[in-house]
Amino acid sequence: DPEARKEVERLEDLFDDKLGPATRRWAYFHLLPDNEATVRTLRLTVGRVAGAALPVLLPFMRRLIGRLYRINPQSAARSHQRIQDVFGQVNDLLKDGRAYLVGGRFSAADLTFASLSMPMIFPDGYGVPMPRLAELPAEMVRIIESFRQTPAGDFAQRMYREHRR
Repeated sequence: DPEARKEVERLEDLFDDKLGPATRRWAYFHLLPDNEATVRTLRLTVGRVAGAALPVLLPFMRRLIGRLYRINPQSAARSHQRIQDVFGQVNDLLKDGRAYLVGGRFSAADLTFASLSMPMIFPDGYGVPMPRLAELPAEMVRIIESFRQTPAGDFAQRMYREHRR
């Protein structure tokens, strides 16, 4: 259906352009200042040698990532607002009781939203090792829990439960 395809593409662009960069910046802003949480999180995804080097490399990584993503309190606040706006748009789409964002079946729009919202919902079944919520900075956990409670957050979690293999 050409109209459905246009809508899927529009949503993919929205999520790619707005949600993805905002969730990355927001997550780094909250995680990077906490040395223990950052090292613990990164060690889940790197080998033993790299994991052992993380405490030494972390100050350099923090500066590099901070510059790359332009991370500061103001940019993190803007990113948080952008995430809230995108989640609000998804909440609005879901008001009519639909099971998926476009049409009656799983599409690239659903996949893209679920994937890029991961830092805001920390879903079960993500597919790669992740820290437990309790291991993250407290403010980060508080915000994640609030996003999980939204219709959009619940939707993204359902996409992981039902479509992640």
